[in-house]
Parts: sequence; C-alpha cells; structure tokens
Amino acid sequence: MPSARARRILRAKQRLSKFLLRHGLVYDERNSAGQRRNRWTGDFWAWVGRIDLGDAAAMATLDHYCERVREADAAKAALEAVFDSLRIAGLSAVGFRE
Repeated sequence: MPSARARRILRAKQRLSKFLLRHGLVYDERNSAGQRRNRWTGDFWAWVGRIDLGDAAAMATLDHYCERVREADAAKAALEAVFDSLRIAGLSAVGFRE
C-alpha cells in the first residue's frame, strides 16, 4: 500500500488532471518519434502555464490545484533530503515509512 505521502501526491495530481479534463484540456504533446510525452515534467508545467480558461474563478481553481501538486512534491523532496542526510550520516530512519 502506498504511503500517506504518496497517496497525497497522487490525489493532488488526480484532482488537477480531472479539473483539466472537465474543461476539455488533455496534455497530448508528442516527442519527435510520435510518442506521448509524460505529464508532470517541465514541458507539462509549461503547457499548464499557457492555459487561459477565460474565467477568473476557473483560473483561481487551476492555480489552487497546481499549488497543491507543487506543495506535495516539495514535501516529498524535503523528506527525501532528510532521509538522504540520515543515510549519509550512517543513521537509520527507523519508524519512518518512505
């Protein structure tokens, strides 16, 4: 079972994806070989940054969902940095589930 942190990130990304889908927006960028590019990359965030929903409330909601994804990713990165520093120091993160 995924950790609470992983579930939080997944939920935030799902909420953003579903919001975009409700507005008829699907990230379908392709690379030079014609393969779909992955979401949650710099290209995806650049695409999201170019979206204009034409409605202040919808744009505020989009900003909210984007911020939740970024916060969840930042929390994950911060915790991973703590684990890395513990590993480097030769200590164990006993009791913490990654």
